[in-house]
Amino acid sequence: MPVSVNWTTRNISTSVDFGDLRSRVQESFEDLSNALAVLSDLQQMVVSNVLRSDGNANPGTMTLVDTSSASVTVTLPLAALNDGAVIILKKTSSDGNTMTAEAHPTESVNGTASTTAANGSLTLIASAAEQQWMWVS
Repeated sequence: MPVSVNWTTRNISTSVDFGDLRSRVQESFEDLSNALAVLSDLQQMVVSNVLRSDGNANPGTMTLVDTSSASVTVTLPLAALNDGAVIILKKTSSDGNTMTAEAHPTESVNGTASTTAANGSLTLIASAAEQQWMWVS
């Protein structure tokens, strides 16, 4: 049974249900805990993973792609070996050059060999069953 307190101040009557208040605080704490867990996951995505020298992207990472000198092609790992993995490619320069996500020769990106973006980012999810990377955004 929730504990309630009633009091009157300056002709204003207020009732506080401490059981409801406790429930709200607990829900807020759970929301905060979930947000911190998501933040922790994002930190593990290794935002500092600036494109590897071999031009490959690592599953579970955000790869920062600088196209200020020329267009850049990033080779994706085998989707068949990385089912459900996410790769985010983020273009860091604002120029006319493109960044391209290229699948392994035996796989595809949404049914084609590659996908290209002139601005913004590409988010890709691996599907082992379909042996392809699916472009999400």
